[in-house]
Amino acid sequence: MLGATHLVIMDFSSQIPADNKPEVLITMRLIEIESDKNIATSPLKIKSQQSVDVVQRDLIDYINNKLKRITHLEKDSMAKYNNIRNNLSKQESLDILTNNVIPLYGNFLSELQMINPNTDEVNTIHKLYISGASLQYEGFRALETSIIQKNARQFREANIKLKEGKEKINQFNEAISQLRIKHKVVSKKRDE
Repeated sequence: MLGATHLVIMDFSSQIPADNKPEVLITMRLIEIESDKNIATSPLKIKSQQSVDVVQRDLIDYINNKLKRITHLEKDSMAKYNNIRNNLSKQESLDILTNNVIPLYGNFLSELQMINPNTDEVNTIHKLYISGASLQYEGFRALETSIIQKNARQFREANIKLKEGKEKINQFNEAISQLRIKHKVVSKKRDE
């Protein structure tokens, strides 16, 4: 259509090998249009001198994609739980706990457990988060039982679990902060 007799086709592919230095392979082919014959092929491999920080990439994906899509469940659940502590009747507290806090936090925990970071470093801190969230969930369930059964001992045990869960989540927040610094990931609030 354009009166061209030859066509140059360029294929690009890239990979990150074990040394974490990205490689780009460019293959150029000269094709004669009339015969569709490959006249010449010229491969060119370009290797970067800089390594890719795979932990940095995984951490960015973990924070900006994987956690970001589920943290609203945790935030909403905790906001409703904090309302329980505002001098509501036991029945009102139980209703909020049973119908809002526990289902929301259970969904959050299920989604959190399905996340699989790609690197050991991010996976280690992720397990801390799961541990803390699991304790929080157990604490909410135990709190519900203690209110239903009007059992003061169970109530204290539930609060201990909630406190332990919060401490684990604080450890997670500290660990993720340290990993951000180590791998030069710009710090943003988790719930943004």
